[in-house]
Amino acid sequence: MSAAGALLARLHRSLLVVGTAFLAVAASRLAIDLDSWGPWILAIGAALLMIISDLLRDIDEASRALAGSSGKNLKSARLDVFESQASPRAVLVFLTSLGLIVLGLIFLAPN
Repeated sequence: MSAAGALLARLHRSLLVVGTAFLAVAASRLAIDLDSWGPWILAIGAALLMIISDLLRDIDEASRALAGSSGKNLKSARLDVFESQASPRAVLVFLTSLGLIVLGLIFLAPN
């Protein structure tokens, strides 16, 4: 799981953009219909994705600093920093956010 988390740290900017886009979609759908479950589920999944992307940004910045100061390669530094700073549940939270986003999109799909 640590290797997957270290790989995700490299993609933190993309994850933030995706999370922001889904949050915007959820907010626009909530403005239309507050009683539907789909936009709420999508908003929660997008918010979790944005939180994880922020955590991964911190890990990426620390790993770049470690790689620069110690001479380690960046991939190895990311793995070391992820193992030392991230919760073991970070990848699970990421997978949960993806699941909630998919579930929210299923609820939003036209009948």
